Order: sequence, then C-alpha cells, then structure tokens
Amino acid sequence: STPAYLTLLRPHLRSFLQRYPAIDIDIVLRESRVDLVAEGFDAGLGQDWQVERDLVAVALGSEQRMLALAAPHYLADRGLPGHPNELSSHDCIGYRHPATGAVERWVFENGQERVQVGIKSRLVHSDPVALLQSAVDGLGIAYLPHGYTDALQAQGGLRAVLDGWGRTIAPYMLYFPDRRSISSRLRLLIDHLRGQNPGCQGRLSELSGIDAKA
Repeated sequence: STPAYLTLLRPHLRSFLQRYPAIDIDIVLRESRVDLVAEGFDAGLGQDWQVERDLVAVALGSEQRMLALAAPHYLADRGLPGHPNELSSHDCIGYRHPATGAVERWVFENGQERVQVGIKSRLVHSDPVALLQSAVDGLGIAYLPHGYTDALQAQGGLRAVLDGWGRTIAPYMLYFPDRRSISSRLRLLIDHLRGQNPGCQGRLSELSGIDAKA
C-alpha cells in the first residue's frame, strides 16, 4: 500500500539502491489485495487485511496511530474541534475503503472513551496520497496514520487536532508466498531494512535462516 511504502520503504530506498547498484526495483502501489504469484511479485508491503491466508506475513515496525489532521489555515478559518462529536460541524475528507467500497467510519479512543463518528463528507478519496494532499490544501480534516504524515506535521503543513484522541491499528506487514525460499534480492532488502530500522529488527529476524534463490 502507499502509506506502507511511504512509511517504511521510501526512507531507506536511496541507501539500498546506492548499496546494491546491480539490483533493479519495480514498485507497484495499490490499495487493494494483490495476487503476488499470478502477477509475479516477490513480496508485498501493506496492511493486515491485504494479506491472503496462504501467504507468509511478518509485522514491520510498530502499531500505527490514526490521527485527525488539518491544515493550519483550515483551522484558522473553521476553528479547532475539542471532541470527536464536534466533527459534524466540520468538513471531513472521507476515505473509501478498497476492500469494502464503503466510506470508512471514524473511530476515536482516548483511553477512557470510545466514540464512532459517522462523518458527512463532501469530498471522498480512494487514494490515501490524494486524501493527504486535500488536507494540506485546507479542504477539510482527514483521519490518517501518523507514519507518513510526520514530516508534514513537523514542517507545519498539517496539525493534529483532537488532542489525546485517535485509534491504534495493526503494524504494516511484509508478505510473500513461500517462507522456505525467497529471492536473493528480497533477502538483501530485508537485511537492509533490519539495519536501517531498529523497530524492524525483532520481527525481521524471524526470517533468518530462510533459503534464498536468485
């Protein structure tokens, strides 16, 4: 998926390509399930629901935190919501889930309370990058995982709202068809991610000892 790529692979792609100049990488970004074997992919990187039951899957990094985010100029114009129930008076940018075709409902938790908000969206995206850009453009509040939005928050392009509210979702998954034999280029990528991302060390070490093929 695009968020998984932006969060886990993109930050380390330059160093991997520099380290292994003989390896070519073909990245296909989709938000739906993919038949890795039929389409000839070495592996996939995405959310747990994208993993077919007959695939090997290993969690990467840590759990993701969903956050309500908006551009500062949107908040200056519309005000800052203090509780999820106040989102009904705001423009909320919806996300149409690729698996269900439905616009996702927003679920918030703060450790003591759980609130499910049925947002009314004039703008709905099926692409998470387009959704993110719409939030940056000030078109409304978006509900997104923190990983690939961190840089925009640090730069001031987005601001987290509803302090203390969010939702924890499962970590991204690296998945592939056969645990016993993976391509040598995938083996090198796994080793590289282990070295670059301490949060992946424990889980990727589960793959040690797997036979590699060319």
